[in-house]
Amino acid sequence: MIKKIGEKKWIVQLLLFLVVFLIQQGINSRILTPWAMGDEMGSLASGAYFAGYDWRSALQSPSTYGSGVNFYGGGFGILLTPLFVMIKNRPYLIYQCILMVCALFKAIIAVISYRILRYNFKIEKNAYCVVFAVASSFFVMSRATNAMNENMLVLGVWIALYLFLAMIRELGNTFKSGGYALLIGAVSAYLYTVHTRSLIFIATVVFLMIIVCLVQKRYKELGVFLVSTSFLLFMASKFNDFIIAKVFLQNSSETIYNTANGAANSVLSQFVEIFKTNHWQALGDILLTNIFGFLSVSILIFGIVTIIWLSKTIRVCMQKEKMSTFFYVGFLSLIPTWGMLFLYSIHGLANTVEALDMNMCTRAHFYLRYAGAFIGPVMILFAVVLWEYVISKRVLATSYAAFLLGAVYITWSILPRLQNRNDQQMDFFHFFAPFNGMKYGDFFQPKDFFVFFCAITFLYIVLIIMLKYKKKLLIAAMVCGIVVYQYAYIALRFDAVTSRDLHDKTWPVVELFSNEEVRTEISTLYLPLISGRWETPYVLQYYLPDKKIVKEIPSGDSNIVMLVFSELDKEDLIGRKIYFTKLSGGMYLYVSQDVLLLFEKQGLGFRYVY
Repeated sequence: MIKKIGEKKWIVQLLLFLVVFLIQQGINSRILTPWAMGDEMGSLASGAYFAGYDWRSALQSPSTYGSGVNFYGGGFGILLTPLFVMIKNRPYLIYQCILMVCALFKAIIAVISYRILRYNFKIEKNAYCVVFAVASSFFVMSRATNAMNENMLVLGVWIALYLFLAMIRELGNTFKSGGYALLIGAVSAYLYTVHTRSLIFIATVVFLMIIVCLVQKRYKELGVFLVSTSFLLFMASKFNDFIIAKVFLQNSSETIYNTANGAANSVLSQFVEIFKTNHWQALGDILLTNIFGFLSVSILIFGIVTIIWLSKTIRVCMQKEKMSTFFYVGFLSLIPTWGMLFLYSIHGLANTVEALDMNMCTRAHFYLRYAGAFIGPVMILFAVVLWEYVISKRVLATSYAAFLLGAVYITWSILPRLQNRNDQQMDFFHFFAPFNGMKYGDFFQPKDFFVFFCAITFLYIVLIIMLKYKKKLLIAAMVCGIVVYQYAYIALRFDAVTSRDLHDKTWPVVELFSNEEVRTEISTLYLPLISGRWETPYVLQYYLPDKKIVKEIPSGDSNIVMLVFSELDKEDLIGRKIYFTKLSGGMYLYVSQDVLLLFEKQGLGFRYVY
């Protein structure tokens, strides 16, 4: 029976799709509310805008942090506009539908990975391809447990890779290969509307396309690609300008962050700073910790694949080997991954230098999220290496030496800052947690690092032993199990708990302002970021989409409806007739006298501030 199913490849792909989708949905069912704010809000804001909502005030940084707003692209959010239009006043249902879309993206990645292994690399063993396809779909640094645009960015990278391999296969047919070149340009331009970070991937695609077409003398395909991509990128930049003006900026004087120009200027300005005293250690802090992070979460597979791909690429450059599918996949995955690692190491220098001066950690350590958008195909490369080659002892030793070097550096430079201090920035994204048992609310300590180091070393030794006995399918199962386990552990132990905590704190407010009379009368809520969860204004903006959320203390004397997590100092409200009460979720509601009766009708008892 199993053999017959394997012979019908479309059934295998359908089952693979369903299995990955159901696992993702099972995890997503534990997510109650948006939690990765304001990245999620920035990603969804364009969809909300085209549905008639204005979230610019909530996206704006408070005046105490400077006047500015982060740009998160509009290409993903605009696709979600129909949900905001069709399911009005049901934000919880909308969010669950969005998470379902993100789960679908991961399932599509699994099918693409399977098809590349089966049809491009010609690996005939179905079970082997399926297991690594599952691993590829879960080997991500940004999970489908949130609505961030990285979900679309990761899928777009896989689609562009698949189209590129299809174009290579059809290079003898100008019409087909030209069509694929056009599609690659379209996907690349679309990714620019999704996230500015896609530019490094787009540059990689353009560079590789030029090399391939010149070497193969396919000038028509190159012309089609360059002309179409240039035009579509121009249109994408105009779309981004429109989204910035309409969705993010309240006025032209505000600073907009995360744009292409802003990122380039930041990297260039920080690059000059490298040559100053103590900046070298800051650069090492970011670069080495992030390399160590990727080695760790991949059980050193990232190092093995990088070394083998580099050695084969050198042979290609020396014209001892032809460009192969392995070369193409590695180029489109490893080049943007390593490129982003170096660029982010420069971009994050200012914060890291400040952390060094204060003897503290920073989230730039182990910030795998940026480069992680491009790393998924590494699992395909390892599957091919494991299937077709013998991994030499030198490669295995070199990969572990890099891991060991990173551990020594971290022990010397990073861990001393954790002594007798609760610093949540050390493992901000919880990548260590699946291997040392940390849970939500725990503070990272040096002992947690050593437990993590020993766990990775043990797993690597097991991997080497299985390599010695050529247990390929068993290795595939082990790698897949570890990758899925990491994903599920972080999603359930951190993402879901964070979501529930935010839900419990904000839901009483949502219910209060969902009352028909309150919803009609109150148009603006003030949520100054004085204490408590900084994500709260974003969550409330999402659940109360037609309200204006202002992250400041109001300046007037009327129409004041303000929410904070602790009682305000009386000096902040001198001369105003303000009343307050504590809501069941722990938040304090402050209202002016002109709206007091409206809230007392809801059964709330208030006290006068003075």
